[in-house]
Amino acid sequence: MPLNDDPILSLTVDEDDDTGTTQEQINDLSLYLHDQNIFLEGVGRRVTSSFINHYMKLVPEDDEMFWEKVLRRMVKVYSLHNLKMYLTDVKITNMCMYTMELVRDMKIRIPEAILFKDITKNMEREELEKYLKTKNFGSFLKWCIVFIGRDSYAAFMEKLFQERFDDFYDGTDEEVE
Repeated sequence: MPLNDDPILSLTVDEDDDTGTTQEQINDLSLYLHDQNIFLEGVGRRVTSSFINHYMKLVPEDDEMFWEKVLRRMVKVYSLHNLKMYLTDVKITNMCMYTMELVRDMKIRIPEAILFKDITKNMEREELEKYLKTKNFGSFLKWCIVFIGRDSYAAFMEKLFQERFDDFYDGTDEEVE
C-alpha cells in the first residue's frame, strides 16, 4: 500500500480544533503508529533481521501497550499459550524487555539456528530446551519451551519450519524474494 493511501498517515489537523496541535506533531504521531503497525504485521511473518532491528529501534522500550500487543501476536502466531499469563492487567517488571528479547530470539536467532541445522523439525522438546539454555536464549522463550504442551509444541515447530519457506515481508503488500 503506498504511504499516501494509508489512513493513519493521511491524518490532518482539524481547523476547528483549538488544542494547538500542529500538522508536524500529527505527522510524527502518524508515522510512529504506521511503523508500529508494520512491525506488528512483520512479527507474524518471515522477515529479515534488519527489518526487526530497524523497527525495534523506532519503538521505545517502555511503550508497554505496544509490547503487550507484540506479545499477544507472538502467543497467537507461534502457539506460545503458556505466555498468556503475562497478558494481564498486573504490571510485570521488565515485560517490555522480555518481549523484545522474545522477538529477537524468534525472528533472528531461531531462524539462524534452523539455517545452520542446529534446530531440526523433528527435535524433541527436551533437546530444544537444552539447546536454548546452552546458547543463552532469552527467559521468555526458555520458560515457554519448558512448560509447553505437546500439541502447542508441535504447532510451534510447524510454524517455525513453515515460516522458513515463506517469502520475506518488508512492510509492503509486495513480497520480497
